[in-house]
Amino acid sequence: MQNVPVNMVKKICVSILILIFLLLTGCQKYHKLEKDVPVYRGARFERLFADNSNKQKKHELWIVAAPIGDVSKFYQDELEKQKWKKEMVVPSPDGNGYALAYIKKKKMLTVILFARAGNEKETYIDFSVAKIPK
Repeated sequence: MQNVPVNMVKKICVSILILIFLLLTGCQKYHKLEKDVPVYRGARFERLFADNSNKQKKHELWIVAAPIGDVSKFYQDELEKQKWKKEMVVPSPDGNGYALAYIKKKKMLTVILFARAGNEKETYIDFSVAKIPK
C-alpha cells in the first residue's frame, strides 16, 4: 500500500466495518404494506393479494420455517417496540394459529398466523393493514 492516502484507508475501514455489522445483525426486511413492521427473519414472501370483502384492503402472505409460537412472540414484541397499540391477541382453540390486531395512527394492523397443514414448524403469516373508519 504505497502512498495510499490516510483518508482513503479510513473510508475503506469504515465501509468494511459497516458491511460486517450488517452481516452480523442481519439486514432487516420490512413489510411492503407497512414500513415500520419488520419481517420475521428467514420468512419468504409468497404473494400480495386483495381482500374480496374489502377492496381497499390488501394482504401479504409470507411463510417461514419456524414454530408458530416463536413467530407470534416476535410480532408481539416488535409491534410493541414500534409503538403499535395492542387491541387483541387471540390463539386458535387448537393451538395452530393466532390472530393479532394492533392500531396506530388510524390504521389497524392484522397479523394472522397459522401452521402449515401437517407441519407445525412452518408458519404462514397473513399480514394486512386497513384504515380505521372515522
